[in-house]
Amino acid sequence: MSRPKPDSGKSAYAHVRLLGLCAILGVFVGVWMVVAQQTDTDNDGMSDSYETFFGLEATNSADALIDEDADGLTNLNESIALTDPFVADTDRDGWNDSVDSNPLSRVYIQWGDLDFTEADNYDYTCANDQIVTPEI
Repeated sequence: MSRPKPDSGKSAYAHVRLLGLCAILGVFVGVWMVVAQQTDTDNDGMSDSYETFFGLEATNSADALIDEDADGLTNLNESIALTDPFVADTDRDGWNDSVDSNPLSRVYIQWGDLDFTEADNYDYTCANDQIVTPEI
């Protein structure tokens, strides 16, 4: 008895699909490892970089349980969602972070924020990718 020949088209498709799943899993594990390896001096579950960026205390574990913006999420939950712990609606779409299915659905940058602007210059990109500096 001879063995039936495998359908090379289906076999190749399954192989490519398996490779794709492995690649996705690899990216997920890589991201998890980077997040898991971040320093957390006070062991409150929030990385020191998150706490420093938002002005929280990286040496005070009690700040993880505070809900500064009264949106129903503690600072720890805000850090997990990568949302702003001082703004109830991080993406300014009209839905508080605690009920928003995508609390980072768009980027919100307050003009004049020294982290994103320089002096009187506000540069932004238009649809045709030209840099425009508006008159102020």
